[in-house]
Amino acid sequence: MSAATLLDVSAPAANANTATAMAMTASGQWGFKNPAGFGDFMAHTSSVDCRASRLFGKRSPPRPPVVSVRLNGYNFAKFLDAIGAKGRGKAMISSDDAVRAINELRGDAVVVGTMTPNRYWEAVSDRRDLDLPIFGGMGKASSVALGIALSRPDRKVVCLDGDGSLLMNLGALVTTATTAPENLTHFVFEDGAYFTTGGQPIPGAGKADLAAMARDAGFAAAYEFGDLEDLVSELPSVMSRRGPVFVCLKVSHPPEPPPFYMGKTCPAMRALEENLREGG
Repeated sequence: MSAATLLDVSAPAANANTATAMAMTASGQWGFKNPAGFGDFMAHTSSVDCRASRLFGKRSPPRPPVVSVRLNGYNFAKFLDAIGAKGRGKAMISSDDAVRAINELRGDAVVVGTMTPNRYWEAVSDRRDLDLPIFGGMGKASSVALGIALSRPDRKVVCLDGDGSLLMNLGALVTTATTAPENLTHFVFEDGAYFTTGGQPIPGAGKADLAAMARDAGFAAAYEFGDLEDLVSELPSVMSRRGPVFVCLKVSHPPEPPPFYMGKTCPAMRALEENLREGG
């Protein structure tokens, strides 16, 4: 069975199984025999464009030109104050500080990042050879991270997710809890908005308890942090816990966040596969 036809979820009836299918594909449970177990990952959806010609053909440049994103006049700070006052707590951690704290403890973990968290992560990561950015696949980082964790139980895997992304793939929480990879830690940066696309409020902003959802789905442990001192103090214990572990970070953004750009996931995936094959 070819990768191009392995996972074609363009039909509406298949969409409900996207999270499970992508995780199984990435973990190599459908017959892929490469050592890393996920190099032939193939998804054909409107949000993840990794067609066979891109995956097996000539590699794209590692980075396109940087494109800045303006928030279209949306008063993001005012929105955060509003949901903080009416929601489940106003304390927040700077996204810059959050990724620095995680990077200090990542070791040789594979880090799968997406959307806004990945923008911050790329500014601090000191092991880019073990990073896998997910571009244009909002909601799918958790499924890809799950697949890698299942295929490489010897390797710590960290997912850097956004709250809007998680809401687009909530079923991944149940899939992760069911497969129960002990080497997976899933971070969600909760800012209450679709920050990358203009700061529009997400559904349930300030009301939904994401950590409670993960806990009830069956995660081995679930945490929520809104204070940097608490995060830095507890993070060594959190990162060393047997997973799957879920960590919700209540975050804010600086006035000038890292610029948005759209890269290519497939070349990054192939590069990570090669690094893992070589023992990186």
